[in-house]
Amino acid sequence: WPSTSEGMGATDPKSALFLAFLVSLGVSLPSNANNIRAIPRGSKIGNFRRGGGRRGKAWASKGDRPGKWEVDIKDENKERLESIKAAVLGAVAGSLVGSPIALLSPNRLTPQWEFDHDALAVSLALSALVYRYAIRQDPNPMLKQGVVGAFAITRILSLIKVSDTCTSLPLACGAPLGFADWQMIGEGLFIALESFSAYGGMAVAMEKAFDSGILRRFPSS
Repeated sequence: WPSTSEGMGATDPKSALFLAFLVSLGVSLPSNANNIRAIPRGSKIGNFRRGGGRRGKAWASKGDRPGKWEVDIKDENKERLESIKAAVLGAVAGSLVGSPIALLSPNRLTPQWEFDHDALAVSLALSALVYRYAIRQDPNPMLKQGVVGAFAITRILSLIKVSDTCTSLPLACGAPLGFADWQMIGEGLFIALESFSAYGGMAVAMEKAFDSGILRRFPSS
């Protein structure tokens, strides 16, 4: 092993650091490896291979995969089309399932009600994209319920309005929970019923589309 004065560290500090890293991993280096540039491109040292090219990695682990996907996507345009189909299906199906409950709201057809449900449609479209990417070929029902629950609970908590009688630092709203009174609980239950219906409807529509071939599942690795 050459000393620093023989050129490894003095002429190429980056080479010296990387070669020292390989040695610390117990990698056996060739006798001429006093400088990375002396190792031919494409040579394998342990689990590493020297790469090349201006845009490529100089060194890569043999487990690295090229490209931005962890699976082999042959046609990205087709995947984009499937994503658009999933988003439209999720927004339409979820909105239709949740609309009967939404129309029972005492604030129905007000500007705030309209804005909240426009936002719900956007959220349903995004949840359909996440559902397709998360579920893939996995039959685990807990995974499907987790996606639905994550979006529904986030919406519920964001729409509950604190009562005018509440005080802050610490939050105190009275019976029965201290941080939430009966009015807040009732409002939360109504929003929960609507949200779980909408996101659940999205999930059911996605599964039906997968089974019928209208929509393709995202490929698994």
